[in-house]
Order: sequence, then structure tokens, then C-alpha cells
Amino acid sequence: MMSEKPIPDYLYHYTSLSSLGLILKNKSLKFNSLKNMDDLEEIKAKDLTEYGKYYFVSCWTDVEEEKLSLWNMYTGDMGGVRIKLHNLPFETYTYCIEVEGVHIKSNNNFLPKEFFEADKYVVYSGNKEIVKRVIYTDDEELLCPQLIQYDSETKINLNVKLPGKYKRKEWNFQDEVRYILPVLPVKVKDANKKNVNELFINNILKKVDLPFEYIFLKVKEEYINEIEITKGPKMSDADSEILDLLVKTYCPDAKIYESKFKGKIRM
Repeated sequence: MMSEKPIPDYLYHYTSLSSLGLILKNKSLKFNSLKNMDDLEEIKAKDLTEYGKYYFVSCWTDVEEEKLSLWNMYTGDMGGVRIKLHNLPFETYTYCIEVEGVHIKSNNNFLPKEFFEADKYVVYSGNKEIVKRVIYTDDEELLCPQLIQYDSETKINLNVKLPGKYKRKEWNFQDEVRYILPVLPVKVKDANKKNVNELFINNILKKVDLPFEYIFLKVKEEYINEIEITKGPKMSDADSEILDLLVKTYCPDAKIYESKFKGKIRM
């Protein structure tokens, strides 16, 4: 098997101007559940029909060259933007807290302690493995995997590493790199119990809903300041002025570029 290409230092995200405004204003990236992705197959596993809803992702590409397909799909009739950002731009937090009798000690976590105190659900975050290259394949065992593994009559395990990583080859035009946050539908107070695997698998089988729709990770100020923005090929003059104002307000050192396709596509 060929080894995966390393993730480069910078990634690219195609989005609307309004979404960029929220990124800059809040200095954060929004992670959306796989249940809301454009590939409807991603939410499914062979044995768990809605398991993908417990995986939250932010979708990027590592291709420096502008891609017309991504401009067209994700930027509102090519009137949005493409942003360039460091591949691990997130704030990190170190803390030791107690949540309902469970002690949580975290070093360099991407989520602040307030998240666990408020929502009290277990989220895997806090290391560079959060960013993964999507692998495009026709292998049905990877596209719709068996996630529950029975080591014995009493021991049950769940393969949490497969969802969000594989897509059909028809999607390979995206050249996608994504940040992935798996969420276990189990309360923090139950995390140290001996039967924690059984608890969260039962909750998954019951299709338990999470108490939040999105997860937001804060971006470090230094990376917001060095952001590079390319205007959509069909960005209007009015939206261009709004973009200039956003940059002046939130990241005056950011660089703005015209698309190489400007003036080459019928309006």
C-alpha cells in the first residue's frame, strides 16, 4: 500500500463571503456533522445506519491551484472566497477540571474546559491527528465498514478511526483534506466506568442525539492575521467592498488576491 502524502503547511477552503465574515469576527472554524455533508453515504456504516452524525468535520483542500469545481460548488455562484490558512491553526488549552465527579486533565486540547463543563460529552480532540487526507476508493468495506467488533461475548469495541476518512472515487475532484472531531455519545461522568464501551455503543444503536449541532474551534490570532483570501471569479463590486471592510476590521495584515479566472467566465 502506498503511503499517504503528508499534509502541507497550508490548506485552502472555498466558502461564501458571509461565512468568511463569521470566521474572521469570531476567530473560529465551524465543524459540521457528517449528516450534513453533500455526500449522503458518509453517515452510514454497515452495522450503524446513522453513526456519521457523531463525526464533526471542516472540509479543505491542499491544492494550491484554483479549482473551478470547488468555486462552483461552495462559493455561491463563484461569488464567494477561497481562504488559505495554516494546517493547524487552532488555539490549545491545558487544564484540569472535575465534571460530575470525573477528573479531566488535558494538555494542548483544541477544546476549552467550558465545552466539557457545559455539554458534558466526550470529544476526541487535541493533537495533529485531527487533520486527515480523504482517501478515494471503490472498496465497499471502507466506504460502509463494520464498526462494532466483538472480542468476546462480553467485550465490545468500536472502530472510531474509519468514518470521515473514505469517499467514493467519484468525489476525487475535491482533493479533500479535512479536520475530524469524533464525538462519543456518552456523558463525561460515565467516561471512567468499566462498561463505557457498552454505554456509548448502546447510545449509538439508539441513535441518541447530541445536545449541539456544531462545534467551533478557536483560531489563533497570529493565523487569522496571516490569512490569504482569493476573491471568487464572479464576486460583485459591492461584495468586494464588503470584503475590504471585513479585512480592515478583523485582519488588516491579510492579503487579498483576484482569481485567475476573473473575466474568463460568463457572468
